Amino acid sequence: MPVVAFAYAHIPLLGGLMFVAGGVSVLVRAEGDATPAGAWALCAGVAAFLAALNVAHAQLVAGPQREVLRARWVALAAILAIPFCARTPIAVAGATFVLLAALVTFEALTCGPEQAAVDRDAARADAPH
Repeated sequence: MPVVAFAYAHIPLLGGLMFVAGGVSVLVRAEGDATPAGAWALCAGVAAFLAALNVAHAQLVAGPQREVLRARWVALAAILAIPFCARTPIAVAGATFVLLAALVTFEALTCGPEQAAVDRDAARADAPH
């Protein structure tokens, strides 16, 4: 069952990436102020991606640590606040980048080599025999 849930989770993951691409396209073409549609598309796409990633990883036998799941939900909430605060395209893109870079750094520091070994063993257990 976890493999099926993970496979279906890729649909919203890809949808989120499509929103990110559309939002970046609109923000790049914007002159001066950030268009609300571009800012919302970028941030909603990232939020959808993070939500789908959390749901998919929670279905795995040895999913990520609770701290990582919580950090992703906090990052999701912070990213959804960006369109309310940022006024220029560079501010929207920059704030999104900074939040995602902080999340990746946190995950890298939290999930060290020990977690990689647990993930490898769990992947073997999930694989069809």
